[in-house]
Amino acid sequence: MATSQFNFYYSSDAGATGSIVINGLSGSLLNVLNKCLVEGYVGRTASGWTKPIADTGNVGIFKQGILSDGTNNGYLHVMDNGPGAGGAIEARITGWENITAFSTASGGVTGSGQYPTSTQLAIGSGACIARKSIAATSVQRNWIVAADSRSVYMFIQSEGTTVYFGWMFGDIYSYKSSDQGIDAYRQIIIGRVTENSTDVNTAGRLDKQTIIGTVNTGHFASRTYSGLASGVTLSKHGDWTKSAGSGIFNGVVPFPNGPDGATYLSKIWIGENASSVLRGHMKGFWHWCHPVANITDQQIISGSGTLAGRTFLAIKSTESLGVYIMETSNTIENN
Repeated sequence: MATSQFNFYYSSDAGATGSIVINGLSGSLLNVLNKCLVEGYVGRTASGWTKPIADTGNVGIFKQGILSDGTNNGYLHVMDNGPGAGGAIEARITGWENITAFSTASGGVTGSGQYPTSTQLAIGSGACIARKSIAATSVQRNWIVAADSRSVYMFIQSEGTTVYFGWMFGDIYSYKSSDQGIDAYRQIIIGRVTENSTDVNTAGRLDKQTIIGTVNTGHFASRTYSGLASGVTLSKHGDWTKSAGSGIFNGVVPFPNGPDGATYLSKIWIGENASSVLRGHMKGFWHWCHPVANITDQQIISGSGTLAGRTFLAIKSTESLGVYIMETSNTIENN
């Protein structure tokens, strides 16, 4: 099994402080993504994405790094020109299979394979939301990006508190067996589903889980595992029982667990809700199975047992007061 490792970028990095910032002004999100994914900055190399078309008017696109196995190289379309009800405090993000041109005035894209579509999520011509700031000011917000050449996760303390609002775009680890061919369209996007909202219970989606077969709003794939349809809706869940059925990524297992003194993490699985197909799991993104109080922000966790050799970063708190867990070692399952 191939493995990979995320690059981690922080607003506190010496090469980012004061110049590579997230705030409530147009273009700040686009600039940070350019630096992390494509250009790099002092002390940090880029993650291997490309920009087939130059940015213009604080609108841009990012293309995943190339694989040699026939996998589609998806596009992330970012409108950071204050396109919606919240103005510059939010950006619109959309996945595409291919983009050949875009308009900065309307955000219109010439391309194919859009997800979500305007029918699925009626924000502009179809988009999820990346929230940057609670106010349209130059006040800088703390941020963390985890990325490799195929996936990007972003966490922003947009409200000026300890809470991170998150979104992601990129590959999952697919369970499609080699005798059935490549899961060439395993790209997904997860983002907020309401513009200009501080709502942490329904608008934010990266920290939410649902039982398999149930739509998790704000979760979309390029196509099904068999390459059919377009803009496929998804479910996402960790170890549902160890969180006592909570829809948030936290847990109820005592910390540490009494009989073995262990810390418990769970993979986070992706399902195609229409058929309850278990399509794969998220790369390097894990479920904390203990109460939130038992972990601190940016705490490092060292794995043991079945997770021996792996290390993890806690990002606390999520929008709904859970915990994001990101794998930091070169042990991320990758295909």
